[in-house]
Amino acid sequence: MSQTMSSSMGFIEPLALGLDRISTNVPASDLSAWAAGTTYALHDEIIDSSGYIWRSLDDTNTGHDPAQSPDKWQRREAENRLRMFDGRLGQATQNPDAIIVTLTPGRVVTDLWLTGLQAAWVHVQMWVPAADGAGPNELVYDSDIIHMLQPSGNSFWGYFFNPLKRQRKLHLGGLPAYVQARIEIAIHNPGSTAQCSECIAGRSTWLGDTRISPSWGFDDFGVKGRDEWGGWQITPGAPFSERIKLQLLVRGTDYERVRDTILAQRSRPVVWLGAQGYQVLTVYGYVTSFEQVLFAHGYCDCNLTIEGLENHELD
Repeated sequence: MSQTMSSSMGFIEPLALGLDRISTNVPASDLSAWAAGTTYALHDEIIDSSGYIWRSLDDTNTGHDPAQSPDKWQRREAENRLRMFDGRLGQATQNPDAIIVTLTPGRVVTDLWLTGLQAAWVHVQMWVPAADGAGPNELVYDSDIIHMLQPSGNSFWGYFFNPLKRQRKLHLGGLPAYVQARIEIAIHNPGSTAQCSECIAGRSTWLGDTRISPSWGFDDFGVKGRDEWGGWQITPGAPFSERIKLQLLVRGTDYERVRDTILAQRSRPVVWLGAQGYQVLTVYGYVTSFEQVLFAHGYCDCNLTIEGLENHELD
């Protein structure tokens, strides 16, 4: 019996995407840019050129550049249209009915990962310039319609009568490797609010085989306690973070490459694909523990603990 459950454990390193690489149907913020001659009151907000919101900490705030005055301005979240590209999981881009995003990364993108989705279906297409440079753009990838509402039952009765389950994560791999590609992402939720808390575009790097019996857990940062009568007092809407533990089998002499690759990612958040095809083992976060055990014939076991970024249930 095989001791591995997948030949595909790896990660997606996110590309940095700013306003120059993104166009979307989500309206831009109506906040004004900072003006040196304007006096801002306490809690007044402005927006900078990168799409981040700043809040005044002074009631007579004049002539203080937000980027250089931490005692006068507090950097807040990204504006709504950029929250799905801000590298965080606590805020989401929201728009009535649909979020339509076009990316021009200027780099090869082989994988997309979307999380915090509130959608009925998702559709992704990739276009590249015509080979002759003169004709219309060519469609080189089409995901077709991906339905995010799935049956939740594991029986014939449950398939038809259990409530539908909404998928909140989506990984698309194997996109063609084009530098000049245009990627169109459509997140549809007709009659309601479409939502995405993070969109990661990048190249995947594969490390080895996931052994059987990986584990998933979470850390809850809510305050829970009992009052004097024994009743529970719970902080609603508190964040949590996911945690997975894996044992990775690395074959041959590839263990040095795997070690160096993971060391290079130790202090930056990436999308870890614990076992391709298992969404529950996909976590956006950091490696917090790594150990290699070398054994016969150059084979190596790697024990990893991966902890996710602070997250919220975004309904």
